Amino acid sequence: MSSCVRCCTSYHRKCIGNAPQELMTITHRAFLCHRCYNNTPKGLNAPDPRLPNRRLDETDLLYEDKNENELPMDLFIKSARSKWKQPSAEFDLPDDLLQELRSALIVACNGLAPAPYVMLRRSLYLHNKTRDLLPVTDVFICSCDPLLGCDDNCQNRALQQECEMTTCPCRNFCSNRCFSTQPSDANHLTLFLTEKKGWGVKTNRFIQPGELVIEYVGEVIDKKTWEARKKKMTRYDHMYFMALNQSEIVDASRKGNLARFINHACDPNLQVEKWYVHRIPRLGLFAKTQIAEGEELSYNYSVKW
Repeated sequence: MSSCVRCCTSYHRKCIGNAPQELMTITHRAFLCHRCYNNTPKGLNAPDPRLPNRRLDETDLLYEDKNENELPMDLFIKSARSKWKQPSAEFDLPDDLLQELRSALIVACNGLAPAPYVMLRRSLYLHNKTRDLLPVTDVFICSCDPLLGCDDNCQNRALQQECEMTTCPCRNFCSNRCFSTQPSDANHLTLFLTEKKGWGVKTNRFIQPGELVIEYVGEVIDKKTWEARKKKMTRYDHMYFMALNQSEIVDASRKGNLARFINHACDPNLQVEKWYVHRIPRLGLFAKTQIAEGEELSYNYSVKW
């Protein structure tokens, strides 16, 4: 039998061809019917579906009658009783695989990689509406000492704005240009497979507090496009949306960088900050504390501006 994961709708496997075409197949013995698909809550807080404890294979058939016109109930009951007396076997990962997962030795490679996506260096704007730029009146020239450079007392740093190379008095000694000077290859980060949270990102070197680790990039869309994309998603799809402001959203579902794989944590080692670079808002993941080499990166997904 093939059953819906949310209701009691079921079909024989030999009759599945005559079933309504609106079925969304999940496994060879589970599907989501048209009614449940349209009424299923979508989002991170949606309840988990009712999935079978153990997936059966061809050898688990109770009884397969070659004569479709007859149903020998005595043989069916006898076979069912013998099957139900067998304890269900639980699936466990091999010890060597668990050890590799715990020690973060498994990394992305051919045959073991996440779903494909387009790598971006900078966010790509897809809408033609007016961008939410920093007003010209809010652009300042810092008063830092050219001999000392832009330190923590830099006026633009306090306002989370990058200094302009042409107007900053420190010129080449300016240290308040983390977005513009950050390498786009992100060689200091590694994608790996975690034990319970899917894919994750770890660092290959020591990171100082307050350092920009990576920029969160993707497709910048408006609210209308955002709502349209959400309606096409099922509850089994991953969400990579991050609000840039009240009218623009960064979507890293199709295009982005390694920042899309960084997991959530209630006590993270990264925090999201919005900075302005040439008056354009950009999202950066900055280190909250010292991060040791090989440590997994995380931030709180509850980002509000």
